[in-house]
Amino acid sequence: MRERIANDARRSDKKSDAGNAGIGIKDNLFIIRSERFDALTKPESCAESAGYIGICAMLSFLLMSLSLFYLYYTESSNMMLSLDYAIFDAGLGAAILLLMFLVFVVLIHIASLILGAKESIQKTFQVHAYSFTPSFLLGWVYVLGTNESFVGIAFIIAGLLFSFIAAVNGMNGLQRVHRLSVFRSFIAEFIVPITAFVTFGIIFTMYGSKLGLVG
Repeated sequence: MRERIANDARRSDKKSDAGNAGIGIKDNLFIIRSERFDALTKPESCAESAGYIGICAMLSFLLMSLSLFYLYYTESSNMMLSLDYAIFDAGLGAAILLLMFLVFVVLIHIASLILGAKESIQKTFQVHAYSFTPSFLLGWVYVLGTNESFVGIAFIIAGLLFSFIAAVNGMNGLQRVHRLSVFRSFIAEFIVPITAFVTFGIIFTMYGSKLGLVG
């Protein structure tokens, strides 16, 4: 009887482990559960996370190229010219998106350290490599909102929504990995980047016209 009870307990544990293993990015592409960040940031090397970001950037480039090609072709009806412009603009957009991501990670890590984080910047990079999946894959769709139609406005809203979801994931990751409180992770993930973005926009507007960057 005792042996039977022990076997039943082992089978129950295996089912529980299998259920927990199924909770991951594959099952939750947009909202990543807090517990998942433990596994995502466990490896000492961030090579896997960097490779993941590279794949996301390539997918973003391909999706953006197809979307821009459709947009340009409907306006000009010139297939080759539209393809050239789409590839160039998509490549530039993907590169800018990747650069902004790296700058964002550095900014978030500095803010996290000030707010009490103890882990290295590698962990901050790993957290956002996965939390920004929605933003990398679909956050760029706002570029398709080039007109004032309902569809254009919907694209802009969708892009902002995916970026918001990515930031919420980042908050969860900072709480799990850096052991920050909800309030402190909110400051690091939302307040600091928004403040930096607004400040940069004001400076660019003030001095951009003098440098001929703003018409």
